[in-house]
Amino acid sequence: MAAAARQLFEAEAERVRSLLALSTKRLEPLADPLVMDFGLHRWLAGDREEAYSDWLQWILQQVQTPREVFRLLGVDPPGTLLEWRELPPEVGRELPVPEGHEDQEGRLDLWVRYESNALFVLEVKKSDADHADTRKQAGYKAWLESQPEPHKYPILIAADAEKEVYEGFRLLRWSDLCVGLRRLACRLTIGGHIAAAALTLALAGAIEQNLLGLSARDVAVGSFAGFNVRRLLAHLERWLSEKPDDDGR
Repeated sequence: MAAAARQLFEAEAERVRSLLALSTKRLEPLADPLVMDFGLHRWLAGDREEAYSDWLQWILQQVQTPREVFRLLGVDPPGTLLEWRELPPEVGRELPVPEGHEDQEGRLDLWVRYESNALFVLEVKKSDADHADTRKQAGYKAWLESQPEPHKYPILIAADAEKEVYEGFRLLRWSDLCVGLRRLACRLTIGGHIAAAALTLALAGAIEQNLLGLSARDVAVGSFAGFNVRRLLAHLERWLSEKPDDDGR
């Protein structure tokens, strides 16, 4: 049985190596971040949910157009989007709001505002939504509904979930966000923003390894321990199956 398992692993590992080569070609002049080790980064150690929110805030501040933000967050843009000024949004962290848990104030993890047009409220959870505290989001949703922007988007970012909506917040899986980050890195590279592209891709790699448990390094050393090669295959296939943008990436 061990020999049969080894043969299966080697076949799947070879498929991973092939997909990583294709991914690196798409990401040129950068490389696929799954071959690096983000698990040793102290900034990401422990339960620092804030580190991922801080990093995502910075990336959203680098995005040049509203369409990029909608695309990254998996939201269909309104028909009026082309009428908006092509300016970076106002992006903030830990905004105090009057309602969170019942009879308590709250703080928004991350918010993105296009004044007089659209407002995103993002709640960030490292774990699955079903094992996280989502009750306070009812208060956050009430605050969001009171804001003047006509287009409002409450989004819960989590590893996975049994439902697609929690207290009015639509689920955005980390795996889907990572595919969006990879696509954004390609577009930033095309635009000549190599440093921003590298940091965007690094966030995707950190999420994939630390929150989703994916790593191509295990394939390189032929290790079975703590590694699910089929999950990695599915993630890479999903990313590479995405239709390239008009720039060919």
